[in-house]
Amino acid sequence: MIRFFSAAAVTLLGLVMLPLGGCSGETVSFSQSPAAASEPETTIETAVPERGSIQDSSLTTQQQSLILDFFNTSYQSLAALQLQPLDDYFSNAEAAQSASLFLNYEIEVRKSQILDYHLDDYDFELEVVRVEEGEDGVTHIMLNENSVENFTALPGVDSCRYQRFHWFVLSTDEQGQLLIEHYVHFSPIAMMLLQEGGDLEQTDQLSQILDELLQQLQASVSQLQTETEAVELPTVDHSYDSEQALAYARQYVNERNEAWQDYGRSGGNCQNYASQCLLAGGIPMDLEGSAVWKWYSDALYNDNTSRGRSSSWTGVDEFMQYAAANEGFGLAALSDAPWLSGQPGDLIHLGVLGEWRHTAMICERIVNEAGETGDYLVVSNTQNLQDYPVSLYGYTQFQLTRIAGWND
Repeated sequence: MIRFFSAAAVTLLGLVMLPLGGCSGETVSFSQSPAAASEPETTIETAVPERGSIQDSSLTTQQQSLILDFFNTSYQSLAALQLQPLDDYFSNAEAAQSASLFLNYEIEVRKSQILDYHLDDYDFELEVVRVEEGEDGVTHIMLNENSVENFTALPGVDSCRYQRFHWFVLSTDEQGQLLIEHYVHFSPIAMMLLQEGGDLEQTDQLSQILDELLQQLQASVSQLQTETEAVELPTVDHSYDSEQALAYARQYVNERNEAWQDYGRSGGNCQNYASQCLLAGGIPMDLEGSAVWKWYSDALYNDNTSRGRSSSWTGVDEFMQYAAANEGFGLAALSDAPWLSGQPGDLIHLGVLGEWRHTAMICERIVNEAGETGDYLVVSNTQNLQDYPVSLYGYTQFQLTRIAGWND
């Protein structure tokens, strides 16, 4: 399926990257002080109403109000693409500055795209998973967020996120309830920084890292939009049924197929899910040659037997290597294909700092009146996204794998 965007939905200068100020022409850099990054430059005016609800009665009215206000402030910032201060929600300046830097990074990612990714509307539902009362008035609250975003560039499209895990630590003092800490599970940039040994509360270091990542992302967006849409796929004995692959993808974007292991809490389920989608689209498991692709059980066996699983089934980088190297029987694909040549059912791999960390499947192309691709809507697991613009993940590296079919 193809989704059209109008000329009005594209930022000025067509496919040329703008400075970080968007239409204002101003440049915002993460090299500024954390305190400055947490303050808006002007009063935000937006017609988007505040939304959201919490489906639980175990929280106090004050706790519910604090969390809902925090979410709405974040979404209002994304609606206007301008940061609103978060200081009033936190008991300490460092945590507020860290949260502001991450939110501002997400804003700048959206402003760096060629499409208009302001929000025309949004809604979210919070489901409380667990509440733990600690000592000295400290409360740990774990919840899942289901949300829908409606972007200016994509009228009529509900971009959905399911089961996004949040962990809040709240304190009670003379001011009432305030946040000590907020953590989002599988936030790609936060996970990367933690894995690299970074400290999310060292805001000077965090500001510099996010600034560097944003520069890398800008360069990637500019480069990708220069790539061709013309491509010749490998010849195959059997074609790929992308419609069946996408039907499976939509069925299990939020649920999980019980016939398969779920790796969502042990490194991520994204490539496992993508491999299942390819299998549903007719691509057979491959036990032949030096490059194998299989899943019979959770045990790891990179051999030519019908037991266990191969690294290529569940690992992003390993699948990319398999898709590039496989010859003869099994998957026939074009690895590192021109970015603008993607079609529904193809795979997009995302990474940062030289490491490939995520895989998503294209469900729709977003094109203008001339048929030129501006972005892709994708479905994915772990983050459980449906009809979501792939450019807004926050990763800085993108690679397209075109799926042609398979050979005997």
